[in-house]
Amino acid sequence: MCPVCQPPRAASPACAAPLAAAFTALVSDPEVKARLIADTEEAVMRGVFGAPTCFVGDQLFFGQDRLDFVREALTRPSDIPPVDLTAIRNFVVLGDQVATAGQPTEQQLSTVRSHGFELVVNLGLLDPKYCLPDEARTVAALGMAYHHIPVDFQNPKASDFDEFRTVMRSAQGSKVFVHCAANYRVACFMALFGEAEFGWSREQADAHIKRLWEPNEVWARFVRDLRDRWASRAGSGQVD
Repeated sequence: MCPVCQPPRAASPACAAPLAAAFTALVSDPEVKARLIADTEEAVMRGVFGAPTCFVGDQLFFGQDRLDFVREALTRPSDIPPVDLTAIRNFVVLGDQVATAGQPTEQQLSTVRSHGFELVVNLGLLDPKYCLPDEARTVAALGMAYHHIPVDFQNPKASDFDEFRTVMRSAQGSKVFVHCAANYRVACFMALFGEAEFGWSREQADAHIKRLWEPNEVWARFVRDLRDRWASRAGSGQVD
């Protein structure tokens, strides 16, 4: 029987067990589920109707028989239109000095720099599922400052927000681009920062979060606990 016609061989039990465990862990991860929902929504918005679909800039290529066209488009960078900031996942502008988003590509970071941003704050983890190989180096090469606060999606801490608040306060007067994997962590941090520093009402802060996602119990509790801490300190005359 020719190799092409041979039926696929199952993985050995020794290989299959770790692969199954790793797959189960991934599909059970709340951040992976959130990313899948965001990817699906973006695909629908961009007109994806099947697989494989590739984009080069705003050009859509569908089907394996179009992969040669993809390769051709990638080797002609002068024909690719400039990347717009709104092409970055869940990009949101908050006034003249702050913008937030999900994980940008290296090309998108270059566009961030071209729009005058001076500091990149990353709240995502160094997770190869979505992060760049060396974002700190890429940002530095583009002439921007970089601050990384790795926030565990399943266990955000008050100390993470305190560090974020310090960084944002020290960056006053600079254009700051804040991102994580999908702008879910950032949405909650910016809502709390808006309440503490921008004078946002509770309703404004909550509306900002919900324009991007509906927080799960972990993040709803995180936001609630920080607000309770502020209320307690204010009641005792302490300044947060």
